[in-house]
Amino acid sequence: LQFGYFPLSNLYESLMFLAWSITFITILVENQSQISIITSLSVPIALFVCGFASLSLPESMQSPAPLVPALKSNWLMMHVTVMMVSYASLIVGSILGIFFLILSW
Repeated sequence: LQFGYFPLSNLYESLMFLAWSITFITILVENQSQISIITSLSVPIALFVCGFASLSLPESMQSPAPLVPALKSNWLMMHVTVMMVSYASLIVGSILGIFFLILSW
């Protein structure tokens, strides 16, 4: 937001937003279910996403850059935000599903 745009314009920013969304969804689910193991399952995934974005991507992809004028749309930012939050929900739900399958086996 400091650069005048929502931080989802490149892969690095999108992955950081995904890690933040995974953490946010985890906090919401943990507060609703009162099961404390959820955080220990999803935090490694968020750390892996942050590590991949920080260590694997080249420096040129990590630098902030505004969108090209053709893509400057509020609808695009809303679409990308909702999709990233839905990916985070899918990741947390998948982790919990696999965990409960392992527990019931």
